[in-house]
Amino acid sequence: MLEIAGLHLRDVMIIHRLQGPLPLMYLAYAVWGVSFGIGDFRALLSVPALAAVVANLFLICGGLVLNTAVDLATDQRHAGKKDLAHAGRRVGRRGALCWAVGELSAGLLVALIATIASGYWLPVVCAAVIVLLHVLYNVEPIRLKHRGFIGAVCFAAGLPTVPSLLSYSSVHSGLETTALVTFAGLGILTVGRTAWWSVPDHQPDREAGARTAAVRYGIARATATACAIMTTGLVIAGTVMGLHYGPIKMLISLAPHLIVLGAALRPLMNGTRAVPTMRSMRRQTIPLVTLGEVLIAALPLATL
Repeated sequence: MLEIAGLHLRDVMIIHRLQGPLPLMYLAYAVWGVSFGIGDFRALLSVPALAAVVANLFLICGGLVLNTAVDLATDQRHAGKKDLAHAGRRVGRRGALCWAVGELSAGLLVALIATIASGYWLPVVCAAVIVLLHVLYNVEPIRLKHRGFIGAVCFAAGLPTVPSLLSYSSVHSGLETTALVTFAGLGILTVGRTAWWSVPDHQPDREAGARTAAVRYGIARATATACAIMTTGLVIAGTVMGLHYGPIKMLISLAPHLIVLGAALRPLMNGTRAVPTMRSMRRQTIPLVTLGEVLIAALPLATL
């Protein structure tokens, strides 16, 4: 098996959550801003655009591995996260933290390159904000992950909302209303989905003392609120995208997210207490969400 710095490549990939379709999801988040900000395909290969995408990938992966490092004790309690817990133990908390610090630092450095190459100051500022959000989300004593829906807001801001602003501002001199409202709507959608994704972790999070939305408000209330938030995000983003790119293209790009919303709503509509499992999330929800994020990235490019 391939090794990196004495560690198995598989373990390194697992602690970065680089399994299944997830790398495509992260890449979509990294390029959203560039896709909405450029005016022609040649700009995709410009130094500012490429630097912004690379910076986003470092910042996204660094934040995820930071979360792995601080959540080792909780993940060991969850049957659906055995691979993550085992990989985390083999890498070690200190090793995972070194990966996180190195990647977040690299993200800041590459964002500085994007700022210098573009002449716009916002990319490096966004990168610093993303690092701060990852710290606030994961690190005690603040650790917003354990503060209900506030944690979901922090996570969504750090991935994908501010990364979208980082890459958008690297290729566009101004912040246009269409892009800003679209990113806000998609960020709100991510807030709701993040809160809903805490439902399968309800019991192990409770045992570990983690006050996620599902633990703090209960499964039914957390699910209902998460669905309302997802609906709000879809309406905001869908309205702006429909007006700007046309309703058919908008519906195609958001269709996977509408299916995910329907899956989240189903137990509420049926009056059941069914709880989604981590296995179903991995096999069904995550591929759909990934497809949706890729389609969103492709939407503005299809109009060039």
